[in-house]
Amino acid sequence: MQCGLKRTPIDLISFLQDNFNFHTFAAIITPLYYRLMLQIILMMAAGIATGWLLRQHTFKWIDVLLTVLVWALLFFLGVEVGMNENVLKSLNSLGMEALLLSAAGTAGSIALAWALWKYIKRREGGEEKP
Repeated sequence: MQCGLKRTPIDLISFLQDNFNFHTFAAIITPLYYRLMLQIILMMAAGIATGWLLRQHTFKWIDVLLTVLVWALLFFLGVEVGMNENVLKSLNSLGMEALLLSAAGTAGSIALAWALWKYIKRREGGEEKP
């Protein structure tokens, strides 16, 4: 039985919003959200506890492992985006919006870092060379 559901979580949320009232929708989504947040918090806590227990040891391979895992995560994110036709169709507008947001975020970070640097140097009475 098909019942109009599509494959992505966004489509599932849209289906639920269209076919259920808000209270039913909230009753279904809220426990899923809290369970996901609990899983994330527990994984972070387990990592912190493991790091605290192993703080006396040095693992030189951790940096390499983290780098490989981040690259793998980015690769599989790209695979998922490449498989989503809706994203590919709207890539021009999404790409421009992402470019503008990242450029604005970078410009804001540079401006605030520069202002903070000037403030600290002025307060210390030192030179203003970067």
